Amino acid sequence: MVKTHHAGSLRRAIEGAPRGFFPWIVGDDQAALDLAAALKSEGFLVPASRYPTVAKGSARLRITVRASHTEDQIRALCEAIRKMTKHE
Repeated sequence: MVKTHHAGSLRRAIEGAPRGFFPWIVGDDQAALDLAAALKSEGFLVPASRYPTVAKGSARLRITVRASHTEDQIRALCEAIRKMTKHE
């Protein structure tokens, strides 16, 4: 199970991000790799960063947003993450 932020907050966080990428904290290395692979199978290139690039236990997805991405594309990514994650 992936314990992560609520996917509905992803769009708001991306829109307010002061840089071109947004780190989506997953926690577990394998869960981050699995989520990145699942997103890739849906057509989204969202690489996972894990130890030693980030601290142990703070694996994350590196979501890059560019001016060329449409609102529909960002919404589709948010929806894919929402469907692929489980919340407690």
